[in-house]
Amino acid sequence: MASKRILIGVDEELLTQFDALAAQQGVSRSELIRRSMKRYALDQHRMNVREQMKRGYLEMAAINSEWAGYALLSDEAAYLAYERTMG
Repeated sequence: MASKRILIGVDEELLTQFDALAAQQGVSRSELIRRSMKRYALDQHRMNVREQMKRGYLEMAAINSEWAGYALLSDEAAYLAYERTMG
């Protein structure tokens, strides 16, 4: 995959910390930035999936509650009919 050069501005303290991390890991600054960007993108994707799942579960909870209400009414009607036959 072709790579592109980008120019970013960071404060001196962050750059120093980042360079120390790159040295600890034995990689270049560019490689550490690439890894960081990939990780950030993956984390954002996972957060989005979790939010979508949360919304889906909440929507299903409302639907399930509604259906449970119908089932309860149906069970109650069946019970009352049974009681009438037992007399």
